[in-house]
Amino acid sequence: GLYPQALLAVARGVGNTAIEGISAALASRAATQELLEVAQLCDYTELSTNPRFNACFMEALLFEEV
Repeated sequence: GLYPQALLAVARGVGNTAIEGISAALASRAATQELLEVAQLCDYTELSTNPRFNACFMEALLFEEV
């Protein structure tokens, strides 16, 4: 319920990739440069202070009996 239906066909979970990323950055200058370039493409959006997000998030956490 947290992902829009339109993304379900094109998105997939990859788990926690932080260790892989930092390991690559420590082992390779090229990987470090690539990570820095990717970081420049990212935007930060604070969701915890958005009442609409909080309402949608809580609704998506509701478990339904099957």
